[in-house]
Amino acid sequence: MCIEIPKVNYDSLVGIESSSSLEMRERVVEARKLQSKRFEGLPFNVNAKIDERHIKEFCHLGRKENEFMEKAYAKYYLSPRRYHKVLKLARTLADLERKHDIEIDHLAGALNYTRFFDIYERG
Repeated sequence: MCIEIPKVNYDSLVGIESSSSLEMRERVVEARKLQSKRFEGLPFNVNAKIDERHIKEFCHLGRKENEFMEKAYAKYYLSPRRYHKVLKLARTLADLERKHDIEIDHLAGALNYTRFFDIYERG
């Protein structure tokens, strides 16, 4: 996962509360527990390790989400491998929000975090 982090000005920096890191850590720990429970009995225990034959089961998309990814697949010339990476990252983003279903915001976030499409966008 790659994200561009803009420079933080000093005024913003001194206003950041230290509890935000603790809250994020708690969300990550909870998401990891959820994933371990979800994948119990399987040879993987985190979303990043979901194998191709389990993608549809654990990264199921609704109609609107599927339409969104169909457009992204064509627009950004996604390979099947990259498409699956985006789905797994979107599943993780949904888990961090304690959402059962992957939503368009999760898919858009996953596409944005991978930032690969800027390089390959044609036209």
